[in-house]
Amino acid sequence: SLLISLGITNVCSYFLKYSPILILGYYFSSREVGYYSVSNNAAYLINFVLWVVDSVYSPYFANLYRENKIDELKALLKKATTYMLIIAIPVFLVIITFSNTILTLFEPNFNGSTTPLLILAFAQLINVATGPVLFLMNMIGKERELMIIILLTSILTVFLGLMLVPKYNYLGAAIATALGLIIQNLTAFFLSRKIINNTLTSNVNL
Repeated sequence: SLLISLGITNVCSYFLKYSPILILGYYFSSREVGYYSVSNNAAYLINFVLWVVDSVYSPYFANLYRENKIDELKALLKKATTYMLIIAIPVFLVIITFSNTILTLFEPNFNGSTTPLLILAFAQLINVATGPVLFLMNMIGKERELMIIILLTSILTVFLGLMLVPKYNYLGAAIATALGLIIQNLTAFFLSRKIINNTLTSNVNL
């Protein structure tokens, strides 16, 4: 069951990330796909800090939850998220201030709109602001719940891509990706907090 949940999660994560590209490639030329890909890759500069912090803190999340040290777990989550935002916010500000320059660093011949980059960068900032919730849900044994979240948001992203890309080109792809990512992380954020708070309440009652 665990392997099935993880497998479905990985497949759905792939669709969440790449379905807008596939839809964009169906309706438009490789140039538009390239413009979107460049914007998406540049926005991932913000997300890099999340992977670094996740790799350091994930084992601690699991241990604290397993030992029912919920107050310490919440404190560590807050600490990790603060560290990430300290790094991510300046990166976000640099991206929105020098968006055209950054895009030309990724693609010297870039002459498209910078708006998709701004939208995707904002989505990645929300991703960081919600903290390492995806890793957290895996670490505390909520793989099935995480699978459902990613499955539903992947379906939503595909639907939005089909609705927006034909009309708005790679801007539509950026909107579809951003909305899917934001909804995924906010849902995981509130659900993980609810689970942790319920655990804390149960421990107090005991």
